[in-house]
Amino acid sequence: MMEKDFLFSLGDSSNGPVGFCATVRGKNAKEATAKLKKAFEWFNSECDVAKATGIRGEEKDLRDLEVYFNPDYISENDIIEVSAADERAVS
Repeated sequence: MMEKDFLFSLGDSSNGPVGFCATVRGKNAKEATAKLKKAFEWFNSECDVAKATGIRGEEKDLRDLEVYFNPDYISENDIIEVSAADERAVS
């Protein structure tokens, strides 16, 4: 079965303070959703943006900038686009 890229969109930074997108490759929407939820386990459902981007070192007054995710609320309904997976290697 050919894999596809599933584009997830959650939140809307145009109409609210936070939004995010993620593209996940999978055989179907169910598999892609499971893979995205699993990805959040890698950083315990939170991401220290200030540390990860180096902003904290550049901007001394920025004390903390963390983003939290609740994978329980991510579903196949958050998929906004499905396309054939690009088979080219990413370097």
